[in-house]
Amino acid sequence: MRRSRLPVVLLSGLLAAAACGGDGPPVDLRGTVQVALVSVFSGADPSRGRYLQNSLQAEIDELNAGGGLLGREVTLVSADDEMQPAKAAELVREHLADGAVKLLVGPSSPATFAGSQRVIAASGVPNCLPTPIPDRVLSGAVTTFRTREGSASLASALMAYVQKHTQLRSVGLIAPADGQDALFSSLARKFGLDYAGVAPPGPDVQGAVQELVGKGAQALVLPADMDTAALAVQAIQALGLSPNRVRAFGPGDLATSAFAQAVGPAAVGTVLVAPDRDYLGDRSPGAWPTGYRAFVNRIVARYGYTADGIGIKGLPEAADCLTLWARAVQQAGTFDGPRVVRAWESLRVGADETALGVPETFSASNHDAIGSGDLFVYQWVRRGQQLRLQELSGP
Repeated sequence: MRRSRLPVVLLSGLLAAAACGGDGPPVDLRGTVQVALVSVFSGADPSRGRYLQNSLQAEIDELNAGGGLLGREVTLVSADDEMQPAKAAELVREHLADGAVKLLVGPSSPATFAGSQRVIAASGVPNCLPTPIPDRVLSGAVTTFRTREGSASLASALMAYVQKHTQLRSVGLIAPADGQDALFSSLARKFGLDYAGVAPPGPDVQGAVQELVGKGAQALVLPADMDTAALAVQAIQALGLSPNRVRAFGPGDLATSAFAQAVGPAAVGTVLVAPDRDYLGDRSPGAWPTGYRAFVNRIVARYGYTADGIGIKGLPEAADCLTLWARAVQQAGTFDGPRVVRAWESLRVGADETALGVPETFSASNHDAIGSGDLFVYQWVRRGQQLRLQELSGP
């Protein structure tokens, strides 16, 4: 594999130490298998790639400490796709050409995945996406598994909450024209809600908010992009719209301390549909699902908290990519890609055994770890000087 031609390649600490003759016994690279992470490690917010890498490395170290996988040591190699589809496709192609790579995690976005999808499927190597890639992009992705909620699951959970737990009856979507409009329009009818339409944010996010409110929207669905979502929430406040009249709803990407810091007090009242985010909530750790609590404790022990003292430098959805793949390999008794994929499709994993804290069941027609019934609904609230997540409903 010609990695020397690529400008940015980040190797895991284990592999780098082996290559550089670091402390400890030498690693026999001939006996190792690799997990390749293709994500974003540069630009305005490189933290997501680092947190994915932290999570995978922590789980790999746990696996190796227990004797490895089928008697082989597992190492991690990571590469920066810079959110560029062409570069992501090149990185994916080069990694999958290396017979040592037995699991691909990523790429980082819908565009980078779409540009790499054919190469991934043709390789037969299992692929795991710990990022919310829309359902429509995954069409034909026969070797890909997803440990984040799908777009239909997210929208269904959000609409169900609006219908059952609020007096809001009209939904508007702030999003680019990327296919989500039809999904939300259909689901609004299913849940007996009015649909005010979609407004692309563009450079004038406040204008998009005003357009939808002018059409009667009471529930405004925010985009996953944190910067755009922050501007939309701030616009709602600047326009003097009370939560009883207009309320912001968003995906799990906004259930992070980084979003709360970016928005500040205006975030209070924003409702989010997300996987378990207990570490940002009020529940005592003793009440957290066992696997989720173990994951959070591992990440905090190794990497500490984020600068605000609240967030963690890891993502449970990445950890589950590794542990699910390892289970499938063990069940298949081989690293052969197609056989591991088939084994993955038969996995049944209990809630206390997953980093996401929910039961995960797969089949040939379902490659998603999370469904709409596995999602929590939170809202940002103020707790003293901090912004925290308050659970409104859960599985």
